Amino acid sequence: MPKYREDLLVVAFRIAEAIAANNWAVDPPKVRVDFVPIFSHEGLEVRRAFRIRIPFRTEGLRKKKGARKNQITIPASYLYLRWVDLNRTSPLWYLTARDSEERRAKGVFYDQKDQKWKILCYQVVEDMNHVRRMFVHIFANYERERSRNEATQRGIERQVVESSVFGPGLSPAAKAEAEGFKSWLDRRWEDMGSIKGPIGRRADFVHYYAARNEALLRGISHTLLADADNLEKGGRFNLANFVIHLRQEQAKLDQFVSKNIRMSCRKARRRIDKAIRALEIDRTSASVYLRVAALFLQDAVDELKKWGSSITKEEIEEAARYRGF
Repeated sequence: MPKYREDLLVVAFRIAEAIAANNWAVDPPKVRVDFVPIFSHEGLEVRRAFRIRIPFRTEGLRKKKGARKNQITIPASYLYLRWVDLNRTSPLWYLTARDSEERRAKGVFYDQKDQKWKILCYQVVEDMNHVRRMFVHIFANYERERSRNEATQRGIERQVVESSVFGPGLSPAAKAEAEGFKSWLDRRWEDMGSIKGPIGRRADFVHYYAARNEALLRGISHTLLADADNLEKGGRFNLANFVIHLRQEQAKLDQFVSKNIRMSCRKARRRIDKAIRALEIDRTSASVYLRVAALFLQDAVDELKKWGSSITKEEIEEAARYRGF
């Protein structure tokens, strides 16, 4: 699979166009983007890699690399919406001159507070553990910024009081600068307050989705162990029905796209294949293959549980303080 390219910008409207191009009218359907919405359109789980053309980050890169050499593979991964600054150097800058309806359709708007043009993009994250850590990093960064801003605001207020009580008052220019900075801080408090709720809901849903995946993997593992026990007991059963059952359990593994568990799921699939082939010849071997498959799935569960192992205790506490936990 071609490596993901950092010189390209995964703009949301290009992903939306690729999704809209899915053709369900033919049999079998020609699906360009096989995806599952995790959190409405704001978070997508891409089940199968697909090729797409997306813009370069800058006009200079487009000229250097070639206007048509902008095709990349979006891997099986997770896509999360984020706003990115749209600068004059971007090949998409022309959208800022279009009418409001077209700008809205392309996810472009002018941020009056920051006085910058923004464009809606998707961030590509290849494993669920990274997605979960991403939200902790976001919350911790906001908490650090809040602490810095509070310290700065106290410093400005102290400077104003000290200059008024113990010495000559601030000059008009200094007063204007202090008031301007205080106004910026007030706007920033407002922005952080409006962001906190939506991001918190997304984080909660991501953690729920990850826990659901853990439970599903654990359930498949337990089912395979129970099947292995039944084989070892030597009881009679309908071979065709048992094969169908194993194929159904095997098919469930296709839904797990997180890069850090993908190999364990593939190994489990291969062991289930071997168990099916061994059923008519040697039930004991089939049982062993199913037990090994269950172990690989347990490895996947353990891997998902490690999502927070690289996060420091201080960062976890900062994230918790920001969310009010």
